[in-house]
Amino acid sequence: MTPFQLPRQVTVLGLGLFGGGAGAARFFAERGAKVIVSDSRSPAALAESLKELEGLPIDFRFGTAIDVIQSESSTLTFAAQASHPNDNLEKYSFGLEYWFSEMVSLRMGKKFNYDYYEEDDFGGGLTFGAGARVPISTHRLNVDYAYQDLGYLDSVHRFSFGFRF
Repeated sequence: MTPFQLPRQVTVLGLGLFGGGAGAARFFAERGAKVIVSDSRSPAALAESLKELEGLPIDFRFGTAIDVIQSESSTLTFAAQASHPNDNLEKYSFGLEYWFSEMVSLRMGKKFNYDYYEEDDFGGGLTFGAGARVPISTHRLNVDYAYQDLGYLDSVHRFSFGFRF
């Protein structure tokens, strides 16, 4: 029989106020897993739980999204995320996604304070993308493209295809 092996990366959704999420994060971090904690509450509301996890290599992520424009034919969504690793610099990401008739999308975003981008290079960290939903009978084909500048690793182009049935 093989002994239980812990995962290398764990995401804790909801740090909690009563120790459950903090206990899970501590358990995995103390055993060498890369731990990411995400919670919708503000850092001030989670102060006690955050203090309990001080010193552990955990990445705390806080994010939100809001529909800025919402009409019958289009939607514009703004999203923001802050990442606060205990052992590194804080990082920030912002993005916009526009859907027209729930069939065609355009996306753009920007990452700030990532160590693999030059500080004076505004183009570093930019992301762009587009997508389409194509109805096929009672099914749907999704096609997406994304471009991301990865600094030292140069540019990355991603394509994805999905079929919903």
